[in-house]
Amino acid sequence: MPKRCPNGSRRNSKTKQCVKRTSAKKSAKKSAKKSATNKPVTQNIRNKSYVFITGPRMWAGEYRRVAQVVGQSNDGKKYAVRLNYNGALAVRNKKYIRVPTEAEKRADKKEHNRSLTIDFEEREQLNNSWAPGDSPA
Repeated sequence: MPKRCPNGSRRNSKTKQCVKRTSAKKSAKKSAKKSATNKPVTQNIRNKSYVFITGPRMWAGEYRRVAQVVGQSNDGKKYAVRLNYNGALAVRNKKYIRVPTEAEKRADKKEHNRSLTIDFEEREQLNNSWAPGDSPA
C-alpha cells in the first residue's frame, strides 16, 4: 500500500497519484440541489427599456415589433408598451414580451416623439383591461 498523501489529500484509485480535495464537488452538489428546489425566476422588465413583442397575432401592427416599456400593471402580469414605429400604446402579458436582440433593435428604430409616461386613462386601461392571451373577465 502506498504512503499516505500529504495535507489530507486522497489517492486516485487508478493512477495512485495524490489528488487534492476540492470543494468544487460540494459546491456543485449544493448548486444543483438549490436549482432543483427553486423555481426559475423571471426578471421584471424596467420602465423605458426596449422589449420585443412575441405575443398572439391579434393585431398585425403590434406582432413582432420592438417597443419601450412605459408601465406595469398593479399585479405585475401585464406591461404597457409604446411601439417604436408609431408610438401606439399596447398592453401585453409578461409572457409575450422579451428582451430584443441588437439586430431587432436596428431593424425597428424609434420613429415617434411621444413621451414615455402614461396618463390616467392609459393607466386605467392597463390595470382594468384584459391583455391578449388572457381570458376576458
